[in-house]
Amino acid sequence: MFWKSLIVMMVAAVFALGGCKKKNPCEQLAEKFCADLGGDSEMCKEMKEEAPKASDDDKKECEEMLSKYDETIKMFKALKEMDTEGEGEAEPPAEEKPAP
Repeated sequence: MFWKSLIVMMVAAVFALGGCKKKNPCEQLAEKFCADLGGDSEMCKEMKEEAPKASDDDKKECEEMLSKYDETIKMFKALKEMDTEGEGEAEPPAEEKPAP
């Protein structure tokens, strides 16, 4: 019985000291994105940095994105692809230039 009580007290101490902190939805989303988009991408680095500081509103948005993850990741992959394609462009096409 002594050992059982000791183990329970140790587990409680770990939780009390934050050793088993549950990740917020934005941290969970960042992990999934980094796994799917590549851990070395700038987007991944930014998400991992900002996720722990997420506000309650941000956490709700992250929960929604997690619930629709397949749609969300497709959108972000498309954005990443567009960003990669646009890296070589020096100036906008002629029709997008403002008139003098």
